[in-house]
Amino acid sequence: MSSKQVTDHELHYNEFSICSTQTRLTIALQKKSTTPEQAIAVIQTPVNIYTMEQLSQNYLLNVNPKGQVPAMTSPHFPRPLTDSYDITKYIGAKCTGLCPPLHQDTILRLLRDLHAIQFLSLSFKPEEERAEGITKAIQDRLAEKDISDEYRKALEWKAAYHERTLAHGLEPDAITKAYEQTRSFFRDVLAIKESEGRSSPWIFGDEVGPTTLDAHTVPLVARLFDAGNEHLMDERIKSYGRYHFDSDVWQEVMEGRPTLSHLMNKH
Repeated sequence: MSSKQVTDHELHYNEFSICSTQTRLTIALQKKSTTPEQAIAVIQTPVNIYTMEQLSQNYLLNVNPKGQVPAMTSPHFPRPLTDSYDITKYIGAKCTGLCPPLHQDTILRLLRDLHAIQFLSLSFKPEEERAEGITKAIQDRLAEKDISDEYRKALEWKAAYHERTLAHGLEPDAITKAYEQTRSFFRDVLAIKESEGRSSPWIFGDEVGPTTLDAHTVPLVARLFDAGNEHLMDERIKSYGRYHFDSDVWQEVMEGRPTLSHLMNKH
């Protein structure tokens, strides 16, 4: 580890959260970038989203009021970074090989487009009622008589945020929109790859190497395979993803896991 590396950044993540995986792959790819000496070291702390640890008083008040993963905390931040786009933008600004100035505007634009997609809509079927579980968990906690006023307000804010963002993610219109956005995103990625990195495993080619756009695109491809939504991908995108699934960096992050927890017994 370089003496210049910062070691007081902490990533709060879950191994089956696609946004967590995107962030963790970004962190791991620093060593493969053209500027590995700029890599920041990050302590990675798992959050059990299945026991609703993300709704705990400590998490909502001190880590992420959205009650989601990933989040990054550091004494250097005025407040935690609470979504994967902001965390990735921060890492890319530190390790500039992952977001080189020449391509920065394009990379950040496509990352914004990618994170405008509702991943819940791509990951589960409506009958799985994934969003309802969060709603019930919040209601159960709000029904408790002995919680602090501060925690109650945090839960109420989280409930409103969930209603605005995820609660309707498995409705037909939301799924249709996510499908359209995903196809559009892949068209834009392919246009770059065909121009810059046709024979390279990386979107912008071998000279540029891995970027944060690769770090976020590969997990999306994996999630679509796992969710049975490979119909949203061109064969070139599928091949791009499969190449990276065999890489040492992907194996380091995933350790053989699928991106969806219910598939664990099938692997």
